[in-house]
Amino acid sequence: MMIEEGEEDPDETPTEIAIEGIRQGLREALTGQIMPFSQMWEGIDAELSPKF
Repeated sequence: MMIEEGEEDPDETPTEIAIEGIRQGLREALTGQIMPFSQMWEGIDAELSPKF
């Protein structure tokens, strides 16, 4: 699907929302509100093989 110039891509996150997410992540990191990487996927039940 081609997006014409001036049209918004419905799958694209608006810039303002993306920037706010980055700011929030930075605030959380600077205040120590972090989670060890090893715990990030705990409790998530997902298949590891891609489905094509």
